[in-house]
Amino acid sequence: MLTNNDDGDVATRFQYKDAIQALGYQLGNYSAWLNGTASNFTLPARNDYLDPLVSNFITFGSNLEPWKASYYSNVSALFRGDVAFYNLTTASNDTTVTWHSTAHNFMNGANLTAIPERLGSWNWTNTDKIGIKIHDKEMPKIANVTDNIAIFHGKLELFDPQVSDTLLLDFDGVHFVENGSFYAYAEEDGRASLDLRYAPKLVPETLQNSTARVLEVEMSRRLSKLRDMVDFGVLEQFSNRKEDTKQSHKCLFNLYGQLDPTYVPKDLMEELERETERPTGITTVAPPKMILNGVIVSRECGILLKISGAKGLKTWSFNRRVTTCGILCFDHRIIDLTRRNKTQECLQYCTLHSSPCLADRLR
Repeated sequence: MLTNNDDGDVATRFQYKDAIQALGYQLGNYSAWLNGTASNFTLPARNDYLDPLVSNFITFGSNLEPWKASYYSNVSALFRGDVAFYNLTTASNDTTVTWHSTAHNFMNGANLTAIPERLGSWNWTNTDKIGIKIHDKEMPKIANVTDNIAIFHGKLELFDPQVSDTLLLDFDGVHFVENGSFYAYAEEDGRASLDLRYAPKLVPETLQNSTARVLEVEMSRRLSKLRDMVDFGVLEQFSNRKEDTKQSHKCLFNLYGQLDPTYVPKDLMEELERETERPTGITTVAPPKMILNGVIVSRECGILLKISGAKGLKTWSFNRRVTTCGILCFDHRIIDLTRRNKTQECLQYCTLHSSPCLADRLR
């Protein structure tokens, strides 16, 4: 909700000013750390067993031969796929699990007694589907830094087939365009405590410096945007999310993703994406399928979710289908209340497209 600069906006303006002060402090310390001067920021050490654990579930891509294949460079899209749940504390003690020793080493030293409280009451073991909404943004060229890195953020939505509720997670991170890989942090929707400065800890060591520099530029851009919103008096009210005891949890997740390559040469893929964003009427190759595999893992909660074969729908295509989807859902609801599959599928798309009123009506 956008508001103008009047007496009713005082609380909102104070929230924005607090956010500006906090982000400015973070950016100042982060820039000082990058430049090797005195700073209150430090990047925590990586867990040596995290990458080996993740590699049991996902294989990251390599640079392709551009005359043969390519990845989508902009992955602003909606995905839906299957999810498999793994209890890391159980797996670490199960010798029949091939990666049990890696899980054991990864969980070594974790506060196991705190896990039940952190997990909350969401039925993680029953989670079987996931919806993902990604906003992908190309970064401006930075001197002496690779232009292979994009910033991406969005929402994950987890589904339990036995209940109508879903669990939403926010995520924020980086996308390496050349090999189609993603690295991000994720937390419960609305908590607003994700800190991009720690994202370099997630990526391969050879890309940490470039990632850190790109994130500095992104943080500066976000700070400028907040200041402009206050200066021009056009403010979006902060969400006052009510805690839902059924869904609330205290898990911080690492999100890893990998696109499947397409067998479309890079020059033709670039032409397709340019035409998609700014149509001129030229003939392009048919859009190839967009498939995403991934892993969501939380050491503090001792769980891992494997995302398999999530099919993506580019937002430009989705925008043409969302209204039809909503109408079909509503008609389907009237015709047959007992057939939930199609209704739930449309509900997912409507919710991910930020149409809560429509979603509420369909429920």
